[in-house]
Amino acid sequence: MLRSLALDRRFFKTLITLSLPVAFQNLINTMLNAIDSVMIGSLGSSEIAAVGFANQIFLVLATMLFGVCTGCGIFISQFYGKGDYENIKKSVALNVAMAVFVSTVFTFLALLRPEMLMRLFTNDENVIALGCSYIRVIAISYIPTAVSVSFAFALRAVGKQNVPLIVTVLCLFVNAGCNYIFIFGKFGAPKLGVAGAALGTVIARAAELIMLLGFSYLKTDILRVKIRHCTSISRSFLIKFLKTILPVIGNETMWSVGTAAYSAVFGRLSTDAAAAINITKVLENMMLVFFQGLGNGAGIMIGRRLGENKYSDATRYANTFTVFVPCLGIAFIALMLLIRPVFLSLYNVEPSIIDTTSRLILIAALFIPFRAINYVQIVGTLRSGGDTLACLIIDAGGIWLVSLPLTFITGILLHMDVEIVYACSMIEEFLKAFIVIWRIHTKRWMKNLVHDM
Repeated sequence: MLRSLALDRRFFKTLITLSLPVAFQNLINTMLNAIDSVMIGSLGSSEIAAVGFANQIFLVLATMLFGVCTGCGIFISQFYGKGDYENIKKSVALNVAMAVFVSTVFTFLALLRPEMLMRLFTNDENVIALGCSYIRVIAISYIPTAVSVSFAFALRAVGKQNVPLIVTVLCLFVNAGCNYIFIFGKFGAPKLGVAGAALGTVIARAAELIMLLGFSYLKTDILRVKIRHCTSISRSFLIKFLKTILPVIGNETMWSVGTAAYSAVFGRLSTDAAAAINITKVLENMMLVFFQGLGNGAGIMIGRRLGENKYSDATRYANTFTVFVPCLGIAFIALMLLIRPVFLSLYNVEPSIIDTTSRLILIAALFIPFRAINYVQIVGTLRSGGDTLACLIIDAGGIWLVSLPLTFITGILLHMDVEIVYACSMIEEFLKAFIVIWRIHTKRWMKNLVHDM
């Protein structure tokens, strides 16, 4: 009994240590991005629309980079559990190479065809021109971002999770400060407007890259990647790597496109409905950052145990998450509803929009436990065991076969109330939760991917 209590205490201590820095990092990111939006919005509606559309391009890139890095993170965590530092370096080298390749494609598109990219979202010539001025500058940051994200994920996987947190917080304040200077032309700087916002982001991401690489190479040996770690990768190593990672990239790509499709449906309901959903998403994202951190912690903890061939520990951890996470999600329902009145008081919009948003927040809150279990167990548990194809089928199937068709039918064809349409977009989370729990119960997801590497 005492041994079990000690194990549980150690389990939760490790989980908190791994999860809270990521959750806090995401929360700071969300809040400072909101501040940036307020600054850009003060320039006018065309400016904020232009930056919003331009950032949709980066959102797709960021989602693909997340897929690459979480896929590579599976191997880094398992190699770390195995104590194989040489193959950790090879994994990081592959991670960087793949991330840079994806970012290079986006960089060339953004620099050579910014008008084409902007016309995917709008036909307003003024918005397109403003968006192009933003894209041409921000595109410079795509490749440095790919390298930074790769090393940030690797640092978390080897127990240095506080480093990306500290660097991100510092750089986000650099970003906000530079945006203020270059958007409005403060302290003798030129007033660049939208392009100034892009320049501030480029400076912040350059600083982030320097700090993360500096720590990785000067303060650690595990992540000191050299050219030979790229050239010494065997064909079998590469094949096993890609077999696991490609479904993750496909999963994240299909998810991001599906999310964009939801936004397209919501945008066609009415301007007030779209505004209410956007406000709801702000509070919703603030609630979910904690579970994103838990997913990161779960993946690292279980991946290490699988790398050590401790399958019983991995099973116990997964089962603990199955019980613990939904219970925590229920507590977050109460928290979200408690915050709702104060949160809504911050917005100076029509009373009808506030009323609609209040109802949407209730719907979002009720689905929090299901979204929590799906995030932690898909991104964390199942992926850490290399069960990436099942994750792709569950995640993409939920969006494309269930919720997106229902959302399209209720919103576009039947013109139903926004509350019903929004609830339909969430139904996939309810169904996926039960499939995910069943998948974990089968134990088919547990694989030591590195035992023969």
